[in-house]
Amino acid sequence: MGELEDAVMSRVWKWNRPVTVREVLEDLQKERSIAYTTVMTVLDNLHQKGWVRRKAGRPCLSI
Repeated sequence: MGELEDAVMSRVWKWNRPVTVREVLEDLQKERSIAYTTVMTVLDNLHQKGWVRRKAGRPCLSI
C-alpha cells in the first residue's frame, strides 16, 4: 500500500463508518494540498484492490 493509500485508509479505519470522498478530502487537506480527483482516484484504486466498497448510487465508501 502506498503512502497516500495508507493516509486514506487510516481515516476510513479511524472513523469506522461509511465515508464520502469529500470527508476524506477535507481531513487530508489539513495536512497537505490535495485535489478531490486525487482522493477519488485513490479510493477507486482501493476499491479495485478490495479494501473499500461502494454503496450503489451513493458517493459513499466503507470498509
